[in-house]
Amino acid sequence: MKLRHVALLVLSVGLMVPAGAGAQDPIAETRRALDDARAQVESAQADVDSAQSAANEAAESYFAAIDEQERLDDHIAKLEAEIAATLAEVDRLATEVRVVVVNRYVAAEQAPGVLGDDDVNRAARADALSRFVANSRLDAVDEYRLVRGRLDDLRAELDDRSARQVEVVADMAGAERDANDLLAALTVERERLDQRVAELAAEEARLVAEEEARRQAEEARRQAELEEQRRAEEAARQQALAANPPTPATGPEPATNEPAPSDPSPTAEPEIPAGSAPSPATGWVCPVAGPTSFIDSWGAPRASGRWHKGTDMMANEGIPVVAVVGGTLEHRGNSVGGLSAHLTAPDGTYFYYTHLSGYANEGAGSVAQGTVIGYVGMTGNAPVPHLHFEHHPADVGGPVNPYPTLIATC
Repeated sequence: MKLRHVALLVLSVGLMVPAGAGAQDPIAETRRALDDARAQVESAQADVDSAQSAANEAAESYFAAIDEQERLDDHIAKLEAEIAATLAEVDRLATEVRVVVVNRYVAAEQAPGVLGDDDVNRAARADALSRFVANSRLDAVDEYRLVRGRLDDLRAELDDRSARQVEVVADMAGAERDANDLLAALTVERERLDQRVAELAAEEARLVAEEEARRQAEEARRQAELEEQRRAEEAARQQALAANPPTPATGPEPATNEPAPSDPSPTAEPEIPAGSAPSPATGWVCPVAGPTSFIDSWGAPRASGRWHKGTDMMANEGIPVVAVVGGTLEHRGNSVGGLSAHLTAPDGTYFYYTHLSGYANEGAGSVAQGTVIGYVGMTGNAPVPHLHFEHHPADVGGPVNPYPTLIATC
């Protein structure tokens, strides 16, 4: 009995191995490929993280260059005003000097000293002023000339620095675009590897399920054979007992060698990639549905005394822009922002998107969270492709810094 069971078990194990000498286990091969793909995803994610950091640094350098250019422009404007005021003062003093000299000349023609003027006080003042002019104006004019020369030199220096700063801004914008291009390419590769991992995981699950089905079928067949063998042996024993009845005796019943049912091995669950969903921490989805880099530029100075009231999210032109929450969408552009989208949540919270290259749905109206509403662009006064994003909570009445929420969401 035991030898038969061992033989059947060996046979069943042999049937589970793929036919052909030296055939490899497809499940093991798939698992090795899956492990390799997961390692590649890990490496690709590290590259994406590194590229994201580089893109963020490039964005920070670009905005620092923009801020410096704004400060230089303001300095130049103030210097222009100072030069204009100085010129006006010099013109005023020159006019005053001319009047005093003429009066002094006329007074000298009429009478010496203060006696030639009917108004003694007026004559005294004219005489004192003329002496002051004679003694001090030449020094003042010399000082003005020195100041004017220094102002001219400073203006020339600022003009030169401003020109260089324009070049720096252009270089920083190019570096930022290159960093975002690399980030986009690495993200696409990482997504391709994610898809490969999902396919291998599904193949592994299929192979495991098929193997489990074969194992269970073989186990059922083996159990049927054992049961059939047991019944045949029992029938033969009963037939032998009927032909030769044994002498009655006490003793234990012979034990039958019932095989213990084997426990099926658990089926491996396929690995399912996580789908896009609102951030548990913020309830938002990222407004830029693709690779993006951004810094905390809230409050940065802008021309004409303005300041930055949102976050500039740098991304390649044409990347989709989505609704961070569900709400009502309107399209209204302006000369500064270009194509703009205005999203209002049911609680009254308002979100402003601008510099878009185009709209995804011309009809606007009610949109669900995550709906594509437009595309990253550089309309309006944007020097490079990016999304300017503002957050206006209903209970605040004005904009608040969206960067902390964005960094926790994107």
